[in-house]
Amino acid sequence: MKIIHTSNELKTVVGEYRRDNKSVGFVPTLGALHDGHMSLIHQSITKCDFTICSVFVNPTQFDDAKDLEKYPRTLQHDEQMLEANGCDVLFLPSVTDVYPNGTQLQKNYELGELEFVLEGATRPGHYQGVAQVVHRLLELVEPDRLFLGQKDYQQVMILKRMIKHQKLNVRVNMCNIIRDDDGLAKSSRNRRLSNDERKVANELYKTLKSCKQNVNNIPIHQLKQWAVANLNANPLIETDYISFRDAKTFNEIEQLTTNKKMVILGAIFLGPIRLIDNLIIH
Repeated sequence: MKIIHTSNELKTVVGEYRRDNKSVGFVPTLGALHDGHMSLIHQSITKCDFTICSVFVNPTQFDDAKDLEKYPRTLQHDEQMLEANGCDVLFLPSVTDVYPNGTQLQKNYELGELEFVLEGATRPGHYQGVAQVVHRLLELVEPDRLFLGQKDYQQVMILKRMIKHQKLNVRVNMCNIIRDDDGLAKSSRNRRLSNDERKVANELYKTLKSCKQNVNNIPIHQLKQWAVANLNANPLIETDYISFRDAKTFNEIEQLTTNKKMVILGAIFLGPIRLIDNLIIH
């Protein structure tokens, strides 16, 4: 596996791939890698000739400076995981390489209502920062395919919209959520949970699963009320939201229809740690 630190070096390597007519897959990450990230690497290896993974803790998508400071940095472990799982290139850019003109937003991305609901409502400005850094990384890497995890479903939709509006020639592949044995979605934030918090962290998944199983029998507004009450019954959990959305348009769904694919999304706080999850209903 090659480790690259500068955009100029990356351009040279990608140019070599292009001259050989090889396809390039790209997995952008914040680091603190786990099996969920490796599933994206495996998907890229399956569908592309070469796989590039970036590790960059992007300052523009953290609305809380303390959250940025506390984000786990495990570069040595990340390198070992990527090497063991067949990644071809690890890209480790500096802030100045990604943002040569400074970290202030260079443009305002047209993201529509997606930017302001659910995750966007809790973290103002977050999705503008995500759109900016991924746009910049796509310009540097110029991949054929971009591999993203379903756990961040709203973010995937945000990036699809950004790519469409910016007319970027890259295909987005959304990959399934990877879970622990008890159902908890893999996340870098999980390692910050206390032992007691980790024991109940899978309650979000279990609640979403119950909603999915009962969506044909119980009105959606009642399911939402039950889900919030069920989660908040645990003294360690504070529910941020439970929401039923059209899987394609992300419009909120209040009544069940037979011809739409839905996604149930949820977010909870366990102390200062915020966890998200979702399930798709066909």
